[in-house]
Amino acid sequence: MAVKFGVLALLEAMPNKGEDLAELLQSARSLAAAEAGTVTWSSFKIDDTTYGVFDTFESAEAREIRVSPR
Repeated sequence: MAVKFGVLALLEAMPNKGEDLAELLQSARSLAAAEAGTVTWSSFKIDDTTYGVFDTFESAEAREIRVSPR
């Protein structure tokens, strides 16, 4: 299977809240990975307050479900 769809999101924590954001991303991993259509989900730290998330999806529809407001 060739993955053709993805999302890269950069997140900036409020001052002194970087660890809280890191914990949130850690706990979100299993939820995101379990969503139908998600192929991969990774988070990463850029600096003390900046983090990123990279997702890949089986289809454009799966990607739209992730980025659409709920």
